[in-house]
Parts: sequence; C-alpha cells; structure tokens
Amino acid sequence: MLETTQHTLKAIEGYLANKADKGDEVATGLHKLLKPLLNPRQLISELRSEGYAVVLFSPDELGTATAKSLENRLVELGNEAITDLQESISSESRKG
Repeated sequence: MLETTQHTLKAIEGYLANKADKGDEVATGLHKLLKPLLNPRQLISELRSEGYAVVLFSPDELGTATAKSLENRLVELGNEAITDLQESISSESRKG
C-alpha cells in the first residue's frame, strides 16, 4: 500500500513539476506543498526549521506498544516538559 501511495505521489509530483515548468502558478504552489511528502527526512527538517519539535520512533523501536498510545503519552510528558523548560528559562532570565 505504501509503495503504491509513494508511486502515485511521484506521478502527481512529476505532473505538477511539468506544469510548473510551463509557468502554471497553481501547479507551482501545489508542487512546493507536495515535494516534502516524497522525502520524509526533508519534511521533518522543514517542520523543525519552522519551530516544531519532531520525534520519530520506528516500528522496531515501538515493539508491542502502539503508535497511538506512545503519542498520547508523549503529549502528556511533552506538555509537562514544556512547562518545566519555560519556567526554567524564565527563572534563568530573572537571575541574569
């Protein structure tokens, strides 16, 4: 299924790239949006450069844990960590 999806995305990307090369502004915009989906590392890098925190675990790393259960737990722990880090930074700025 994933291979078929990737193949379809590449075909669409090729079509949009061709239209964009001919000056189609809508195709140019869509091509820019679609391109990162073809390369997960690029997508992660772009998200990080926009200020998002990104964490990825492979199916092997997950073992018997479900992705959703880990995501839920990471959100809980992440919210707590964000609060702690913000308080720590705020405290440091008052000292210095």
